[in-house]
Amino acid sequence: MSKVSVVMYYWIFIVFVLLAAKIFGFADDGKTMIVIIALATVLYIGINMIYATSHRAAAKSKMYEQNRQKNKTAVKSKTAVKRKK
Repeated sequence: MSKVSVVMYYWIFIVFVLLAAKIFGFADDGKTMIVIIALATVLYIGINMIYATSHRAAAKSKMYEQNRQKNKTAVKSKTAVKRKK
């Protein structure tokens, strides 16, 4: 995800969290609102860090597998050329 989309999704997430807090009666005063926003922010950052780490690991694994397949094909073609001679 790009930085712009992360910021946009953050604000959408905060709006929904505050709306849910208001509906369920948790957002009574200013101090509670600040705590809710702080917890929601920590939760959002944690989820994004987990997502980014897993996404990076999956991309690295995919790249490793592609390189492995390329090397395997290259070795086969070199062996085939040597056998023809």
